[in-house]
Amino acid sequence: MKIIERIEWSHEFTCKGCGSKLAAEKDDVEVGSYGSFDEYETVYWVECAVCKTRYDWRGRAQDALPPAVKDAAGERKAERDKPRKS
Repeated sequence: MKIIERIEWSHEFTCKGCGSKLAAEKDDVEVGSYGSFDEYETVYWVECAVCKTRYDWRGRAQDALPPAVKDAAGERKAERDKPRKS
């Protein structure tokens, strides 16, 4: 298939911590699993570049994230979680 015009994903939001207007891009999104015992939740997030307040995508809100964004975040998590050689 020929790509005529590629639209890169971004999500504009206003930080609840400092009020800055930001645009998160694919490489800004991180992922992690949080919880306890046998109940874990996958959470995607970005941090404000100004004050480091987190903006989360939880539950159904994650449906708004394209697969390429989720995949890129998962790859960064896998790299982050690799055991380091001493």
